[in-house]
Amino acid sequence: MIDLDNFKNLNDQNGHANGDAVLRDVAAQLVAALRPSDVVSRYGGEELVVILPSCGLEDVAQKAETLRQRIESLGEAHGVPVSASIGVATVPETASGTADVIPLADAALYAAKQAGKNRVVCAERRAGKEESQPRLVV
Repeated sequence: MIDLDNFKNLNDQNGHANGDAVLRDVAAQLVAALRPSDVVSRYGGEELVVILPSCGLEDVAQKAETLRQRIESLGEAHGVPVSASIGVATVPETASGTADVIPLADAALYAAKQAGKNRVVCAERRAGKEESQPRLVV
């Protein structure tokens, strides 16, 4: 899960048209960095979900960091700071099933916000779940 940091302030201080332009550019950066099999979806407001099938926790953490950096790079083009906090969860490494993965990713996202924003936080591994053929990654 991805949440743009301080997006309400960006909208309030720079106008909704600029906020919309940032959202469009964030989406373009995400799509450009992902595989054809990956899915990017707006979850609500300035929150997005990225699904990376067949990708383990370490790989998705690296990809999430790449996405965070690409989002942060948009600040220069828009003349305002742009950053994102990202929460990562995977099935079966951190979540027992698809019903658990979104709440765990959301909790990791909240932890990223609490730790100072503009960072990636992974959900904790489940006991005994080393990286092995994950079925779903968010």
